[in-house]
Amino acid sequence: MHLYLTETFEQAEAIVTALSGESFRERGFFRVGEHLVAWTNIHLLQPASPEYYDDKYKQWNLNDLPIIPSQWGWEVRRSGRHQLDILSELLRRVDTVIYCSPPDEESQIRLHEILHYLAWRGTTHRVVFDTLTPSSLRHSLEQSFNHSVFSPYSSAGLARHRTDWLLGINVSRALTLRAREQGIASTLTAGRVQTPLLSLIVQHDRAIEQFEIQQQLELEIDITDHQGGRVRARLKQDGSLLSKSHAETIQLACSGKPATLIERIETPMVDHPPTTLNITGLIAEMCKEHGLTAEQTVEAARHLFVAHQLISYPLVTGPDDALPPSVSPDDVNQTVNEFLTTQGLTPVDPLTTAIQRPPEQPLKQYMICPTGKPRHSVILTKEQALVYDTIVKYVATHQLGPHRAVSKHFTFDVEGYTFEAAISEEIDLGWYALFNTTNDNRPAHPTIQWHNDTPLWGQRVHIEAKRTKAPKYYNDGEALRALEHVEYDCHPTSPRRVQSLATEAARANVIETLIKRGYVLRAGKFIMATELGRELVDALPNKITSLDYPKQWMSQFDAIRGKRVNYETVFKSVCDSVTDLIEEASSASLGHLSHLIDDHRCPLCKQSLVRIRTHKKDWLWRCENTQCSYRATDRNGIPGNAINKKPSSHERHCPKCDANLVKREGKHGEFWGCETYPSCDFTQSVKHAIDLKLR
Repeated sequence: MHLYLTETFEQAEAIVTALSGESFRERGFFRVGEHLVAWTNIHLLQPASPEYYDDKYKQWNLNDLPIIPSQWGWEVRRSGRHQLDILSELLRRVDTVIYCSPPDEESQIRLHEILHYLAWRGTTHRVVFDTLTPSSLRHSLEQSFNHSVFSPYSSAGLARHRTDWLLGINVSRALTLRAREQGIASTLTAGRVQTPLLSLIVQHDRAIEQFEIQQQLELEIDITDHQGGRVRARLKQDGSLLSKSHAETIQLACSGKPATLIERIETPMVDHPPTTLNITGLIAEMCKEHGLTAEQTVEAARHLFVAHQLISYPLVTGPDDALPPSVSPDDVNQTVNEFLTTQGLTPVDPLTTAIQRPPEQPLKQYMICPTGKPRHSVILTKEQALVYDTIVKYVATHQLGPHRAVSKHFTFDVEGYTFEAAISEEIDLGWYALFNTTNDNRPAHPTIQWHNDTPLWGQRVHIEAKRTKAPKYYNDGEALRALEHVEYDCHPTSPRRVQSLATEAARANVIETLIKRGYVLRAGKFIMATELGRELVDALPNKITSLDYPKQWMSQFDAIRGKRVNYETVFKSVCDSVTDLIEEASSASLGHLSHLIDDHRCPLCKQSLVRIRTHKKDWLWRCENTQCSYRATDRNGIPGNAINKKPSSHERHCPKCDANLVKREGKHGEFWGCETYPSCDFTQSVKHAIDLKLR
């Protein structure tokens, strides 16, 4: 008997649809023929807290650092206890586990954690699916890989997770204890991704503020012929700035005078379609064009993949775009053709490229693309529709083909002064048609075919004052993209980081954490460092704020994936680094931060209160201690009245994750919702809840 194990309830439902045989829903799993299908709710386990290893770690003490577990443990999340018990029982009844998941490292880590925790000793295989449509799942289920093929990914993922734990726990405690010595009661945090990202934002903000705006004069002249042809040419300068008096002298000398064509150069131009979007590129595009945050973009993409089955799993690498192996080119072409029709365009080159995943590369990456499922078959939110249309648009650029034009460069002489002009004449608009791309050099007059003997005149001369512009502040996507570039600047020839919804969701959460901590603020589409964030970066050890820091660890994790180094070697270097960072953090000067921190303490456990955004888009305060249940309302940015959480009197449980259901009030009336929201988003109207099972 086989147990098909998935990450979410929706994925389990899709697997059941793809398998042949009569299916039955039971509590926590499905039975399909003689096989079982269950799900893990993604996060059943979490890394054990320090006090799991020793009770003395409940009290923060500098003498106890560094905290380095000899045997790593996991703790069961409250919302996952019931499902974990079900999985434990199912594993006793089967001889083979087939783990079905998207092709990313995060999925592999979760499988490793659960099977290790439940002491599974049987046979394990993994099925990697690209989309959740029934036809593609059947194709994927026919190709399974032995679990041992993924060992390097497990080792690299565990090294990354444990590096984050060691750095976050130890350095944050050292900084906080040092701050308390200097009169600051708040908790200060640092991390492998959080701190370099904050440092990157601070450096960018300061570069904007230190940018010196320069003014310079530019002189342009209109060159015309007797047939109405016209082009604007710019004075060729030797690098020195043009003074106002000199510009006026040239203006008087050249206005209304004959012009001579000295040189004419024509160059064919081919601008190929842009590379299809990866997750970071998608986030940047949605932030720039539609003002969506990284968190909103990732959440919309997750629903498009899991709930609506409209897109393939979003992973891409390098310049080579390829369709997923289980996606039909015909289906993609049909979806793209429908999109182009709504834009009044006709496709030229149909997509035909589909990759084959070799056995030695089971996590081969590919482009985000539509699956071919009709969009009108599902109801999308505004954010989901925007994300889906953007994905389809970038795929459609490859059907419209390259943009082709001729670049013409002219050099003129007017009264001894040299002027240059460049224009672009369209041959084929190609993919430019989707982006409404305009070319400032495009002539507004009849096509120019001037030669050296063409009579020309210099007409009106323009003197324009130009000012250099400072760069803009980062938005979510640009900040994540800048961090990605930093990580691989030292390894330009190495493959790009494996990007997935899980990885980018974690990075999006880092941005929200920086905002929650008060280190970064959001202003419209842009994010910028607060004074506290800047001062904290200046006070932190240079080793952890340096942009070389993320490069170091990403190269180590890549080496594990490539089997160039082993996990033990990397882990030893992590431990040595943590010890050095603790020494630097424990001697940092932090006293000057006290006037920047508005510290609000929990009345129950005396830990710091943090301000968070609820699913209703309002604010509340909660204790940063996850074991503490204290909540308070928000009163103009400070904690207000305590919120008394009443115990649930009902006996209903969530049909998706078997956690308790709580009664909530929405704009359409009362409804039952899962207490683990947003991990589980099950809801049902109270009026229609008669079919919910009772405990």
